[in-house]
Amino acid sequence: MKMFKRILFLSLSLTTLGLSGYWQQDVAYQMNVHLDEKDKVITATSALTYINHSPDTLPEIFMHLYPNAFNPGTILDQEARRRGWGSVDPEKAWTGIKIKQVNRSEIATTALNFSIFDDTLLRIILDQPLNPSDTLRFNLDWTFDIHSHFDRSGWEDGQFDMTQWYPKFVVYDKNGWHKDPFGDWGEFYGEFGTFAVTLDVPEDYIIGATGVVTDGDPGWVNVWVDTTLAWEEWNQSNAATYQSYRNNLKEGTRKSVKFLAENVHDFAWVASPDLVYEHGRWQQKDVHVLFNRSEGPKWSRKESHYGERALAWLSTQFGPYPWPQMTIVKSMGGGGMEYPMLIMDGYDSEGLVVHEIGHDWFYGIFGNDELDEAWLDEGFTTFQTRWYQENRYPNREDRMEDERFNEFERQALPWLSRTDQDKNDVLSYIMSPENEPIAIHSQDFIHERSYRQNVYNKASLVLQVLQRYLGEKRFLAGMHLYYKRFALKHPTANDFIKAMEDGTGEDLDWFFDQWLHNTGWVDYALAGYEIQSIGDEKYLTTVRVKRKGEFFMPVPVTVIGPRHEQVTANLDNFRYQTNGTVKIQSAFKPVNVVIDPEDIFFDANRLNNDAKLHVTARYRVYGWANYRPDAYTLEYAPVFGFTDASRAKLGLNIHGTYRGWMREFDTQVWASAGEHPIDARIHIPVKINFRGGTQTGAISASYLEGITQSRLEWTQRWSRTFWREPIHSLNMGLDYIDIAEPNVLLPVNTAYSQFSTKYVMQSGPSSFYLELSFSPEAWGNRSASFSQFETGYAWTKEWDNVTLKSRVTGFAGDGDIPAERMPVTSGASRLEQFNNDASRYLALTSDFSEVAKFQHLSGGGNFRGWFNHPLAVPYMWSTNLQLERQVTRFPLPFDLKAGIFGDFGQYAYRTNSWTTLGDAGVCLLIRHQWKRTNWLTASLMPFKARIDFPVMRYESRVENVKWLSGEWSFSFEYAL
Repeated sequence: MKMFKRILFLSLSLTTLGLSGYWQQDVAYQMNVHLDEKDKVITATSALTYINHSPDTLPEIFMHLYPNAFNPGTILDQEARRRGWGSVDPEKAWTGIKIKQVNRSEIATTALNFSIFDDTLLRIILDQPLNPSDTLRFNLDWTFDIHSHFDRSGWEDGQFDMTQWYPKFVVYDKNGWHKDPFGDWGEFYGEFGTFAVTLDVPEDYIIGATGVVTDGDPGWVNVWVDTTLAWEEWNQSNAATYQSYRNNLKEGTRKSVKFLAENVHDFAWVASPDLVYEHGRWQQKDVHVLFNRSEGPKWSRKESHYGERALAWLSTQFGPYPWPQMTIVKSMGGGGMEYPMLIMDGYDSEGLVVHEIGHDWFYGIFGNDELDEAWLDEGFTTFQTRWYQENRYPNREDRMEDERFNEFERQALPWLSRTDQDKNDVLSYIMSPENEPIAIHSQDFIHERSYRQNVYNKASLVLQVLQRYLGEKRFLAGMHLYYKRFALKHPTANDFIKAMEDGTGEDLDWFFDQWLHNTGWVDYALAGYEIQSIGDEKYLTTVRVKRKGEFFMPVPVTVIGPRHEQVTANLDNFRYQTNGTVKIQSAFKPVNVVIDPEDIFFDANRLNNDAKLHVTARYRVYGWANYRPDAYTLEYAPVFGFTDASRAKLGLNIHGTYRGWMREFDTQVWASAGEHPIDARIHIPVKINFRGGTQTGAISASYLEGITQSRLEWTQRWSRTFWREPIHSLNMGLDYIDIAEPNVLLPVNTAYSQFSTKYVMQSGPSSFYLELSFSPEAWGNRSASFSQFETGYAWTKEWDNVTLKSRVTGFAGDGDIPAERMPVTSGASRLEQFNNDASRYLALTSDFSEVAKFQHLSGGGNFRGWFNHPLAVPYMWSTNLQLERQVTRFPLPFDLKAGIFGDFGQYAYRTNSWTTLGDAGVCLLIRHQWKRTNWLTASLMPFKARIDFPVMRYESRVENVKWLSGEWSFSFEYAL
């Protein structure tokens, strides 16, 4: 009867809305589920109903078996390995769903043939075709060997997160069966229907699930938190009482709990004996919250309020919440995941709760295909989450309670609005060669970052542009029409666009065609303006606008008066136009003109929108972006140095940037009272993107300790198949050096230029390079020319907390190679040592000259056991190996790895006489990320250090192995 009413309601609704051509299938699941918590196995039966509302006759039915993906050799496992995510490694020999039998049950029980293909898809061949409007009823007997927790689901520490855990109908719509195997990023697509699920679990288990409890005890009462008490007080009294209750249970005592969920397309549940329960309520809707006791100080009295506010917000903005409850559960995973009436969050965060509950609209109510058009759910809920947060916390007041940041970061450091912060991040992707259109299939994105940037971040900002362009009233009118037409249905992007056009009365094809299907960006520039007095103290300003980006938008132009008065007009004739004119009449004489001052249209370069250049300065904080989008930023920080000639040096590092990655330069200037009163270094990169890759030019120059250097270079990066690995790069550079004042590292007075070209191929954890350089006789004051060749290959392999690194290099040279550029057996060349600040300061300061002997700078042959016996040679090849293991046994304030290394190779002064070298030893690798607790630690880069202890050396000239004792070297960088 319930299903008949649902079908009648759906039919009437479609007719009323003028969607008579629309249809969707109807399904019902009645499942009896027994959980064996010891063996981690589910035994279940499913009585299933499938009503064919399509105009097609169906000879077979398909179902998803998602858990079967988590096994070695599956599509998911192969894809994970290919993309460098690791491998699927279940604790059991095999995990997943096994189908015992399939029986048709309308009249007499009839066994149906079935098969499994693509790891996760079940094909059921019907004994007679299912005609339009016919109903199929059949039973499944099945088991599920549960995998240990992986990504969204599984078991861990007595908790079972049961998501995508049952044989689930594949959607059949106007495009046919959506038989997508589970094996990549991207999510799900399900048929709406009814779920009646009976869970047979141990008596002491607490359960949260999709739907409402219709029979049995989910266990909430025994662990219901009294929120009038402090968490510690309640927990102390309840923990003892509850443990006594569990101790008094007879072993093997079980219970059955039945849940009913209607008009949903999925069912998920969580069960554990260690959960506690809190309750909230919003407009007759229950908010259930379940979390572990260890999470109590963070979760108690917060999550239910977050849930209540989220339901209120989303119902007001996008349409009423149609179900009777919402359950928020502390999951075992680190992020969040959504299911109808239930969300699983890995940590306490209001933004995460709002995001995941938002999915109960954008995925739950609007049941789009999350693989075909993922932006319709992820983009929407990311958009609404940011809208909620900026509406509730316009000045980011919630950062004061965000435990990801400390007090110094919350109070002292610069913050942007969430919108501006997200725009900076997304623009760095949009303006890169990796940029792809939003509207492509999830599994067609080149990599996961591209998928996430498009369907989450870029799409959310596009929706915000649409909202701000239309205005909130018109935008919500379109959204409410979308809800009226497609709540509890399967909308597509075209359905959403049509609803927005009908709701706003405006053609929006120009907007969506650009943002969804193309890869450009918006960039309008102020080309100039003229102000004309037209009498009666009125002025006419003619503004010339130039479109520099690929996308065209009806951008507003604002003239600003001396008292901050403003008048705005829009660029009306904007479609496909490169140049445009806007005329603005005002009762004041403008003092400034700005294009899109509120950044409605997501302009990539706002510096050219304003007649005035805005510059801001701030102390340089390592890893803290938050660059203002309306100003050029100059960052400054002190720098220090010392040498015998210059004595103590005090200087300033100035870094200029727009948005953190555009129009950059970096310069350092030191002053001292010594022989070199001024030292300086500057680097200016210029990047040009194109669809196949990037071109980067750079100019560098330095004057350090009387040594002048400069470099002009150009680099192109590309890939054969739209930015898929391998990634190739070609660098060409012209270097000049003038050693006017020789020193310990650069002992010869000389000046010359050198041309070099370097090819690099990068593919996952491996890389290969070739480099050729030469210097003709005429390019300096040297009497002879020289050339050098270098090649190398590096490779890394990881297993859990063990890493193997390898490096193979080869060198060859011809002519009169300068000593400072000659490859060195033990490590870096003399010039490389000079250009490293730490190495230069130690080597050129007599007080530290003994310490400098123990410093090892990687490079050259990298024979670490020979760090105190460096040889500069024209010919050499070497192989370096290092096996590292994370040290986790002791609690340390820094990251520590211990390893063993070995180096082997040969060198020669002439190609007919080679000497073999080898060494081995142990090493310690230290890395410390400074916490930003004050201005000093905020400016420090992560500290890295390496200590090598060589234990043996081998040299073929003496033909023996020398065992070492007490030798060691240090470095402020890793060797491999």
